[in-house]
Amino acid sequence: MRVFIFFTFFFLLSLSTEIICAQKVLYSPFIGTQPATRFEVVGKVGNYYWIQKSKTKFRSKKPAEPWLDDKGLRFEIYDARMNFLKTIPSFLSVDLIKEYLIPGDEYFDQLFLQPSDKKILALLDRYTPDGILNGRDTIAEFPRNMKCGDFLLIRSANRNKILLLGFETISESPSRLHAFLYDKNWKLVYQTTYSHINISKPLVQYDLVEYSLEDYNSTYIKLGNNGEWLMVLSSGINHNYLLFHFNGIREGFAFKEIKLASTTIIEDAGLFLDNEKHQGFAGILSRIKTSPIKNVRIVRYMIDDFRIAFDTSFIINTLANNKIKNENLYEEYFMMVPGKGFLFLKEYGRALSPDPYDNGSDKNDRGT
Repeated sequence: MRVFIFFTFFFLLSLSTEIICAQKVLYSPFIGTQPATRFEVVGKVGNYYWIQKSKTKFRSKKPAEPWLDDKGLRFEIYDARMNFLKTIPSFLSVDLIKEYLIPGDEYFDQLFLQPSDKKILALLDRYTPDGILNGRDTIAEFPRNMKCGDFLLIRSANRNKILLLGFETISESPSRLHAFLYDKNWKLVYQTTYSHINISKPLVQYDLVEYSLEDYNSTYIKLGNNGEWLMVLSSGINHNYLLFHFNGIREGFAFKEIKLASTTIIEDAGLFLDNEKHQGFAGILSRIKTSPIKNVRIVRYMIDDFRIAFDTSFIINTLANNKIKNENLYEEYFMMVPGKGFLFLKEYGRALSPDPYDNGSDKNDRGT
């Protein structure tokens, strides 16, 4: 569940020397009150901090779409000292399919997926760090039948490559994967369409307003700095998983099957791409008979050779000390740690409070 900060937002700056260690806290001016104000920190753009802000329709009788159904939607920009700089009005049309917010070192990009006649247009608004609009460009076109959850946006570790994917469902035929690879300035590097019986969406970004998938995210798809990309997903026809390798800047792809025991129940998966060593690691988490007993399958893939160089499994008991069952277990996390491997975390306890923005939400809903 998302965690919201009310009234002000702040950043912790570590100030360290060889002798002492200290922290400095910078506070923004007053932002709003709960629950009338919805806001989200978009990220740092250059030396400026961007937030998205709106007035919520609290106590609405009808289900409300966050941001789209809010009032006064806008961006607010703060300088490096957290001083308010300016406001930029933002508008989302009622027929919007999806929006991506992409903060960067030199620009802030706003990507809209908007219907138009018989196709969907990808429209890009680019702002300077201090909020000056550079204009709007059309960067891609997709078939009209695609929905909000059919799109993914991925960015490479060095932020020099951006991959826009659209998964088109075809009745009684393999789905089509529309791929657009760009450089950091959204200049098209390569465009192609893949069609294969085993290609499907590795994950779904359900929200109307989303962010690009970054190298540090624990997710099923990773984009390399050279434009090649990896994707891990269920085969769809048996119990096994598949690791796909797409060339990115030219035609063709390869995939390898990761075989799993039929007695295991798959819970999660993760992927890491090492740009320096040109290799990828896929991790598949499953449970054996009882929930606390986990199986972690680890595969190392050599990108240049198109081969699996290492394949092993670990069986672990995730109960601490003398526990014989999970008590007050709230959530389990299977996380990728760049350059280190995979991390399994368990969270115990109860919620502090329900989500104040969830109109008509369950009062017993748990939060973090």
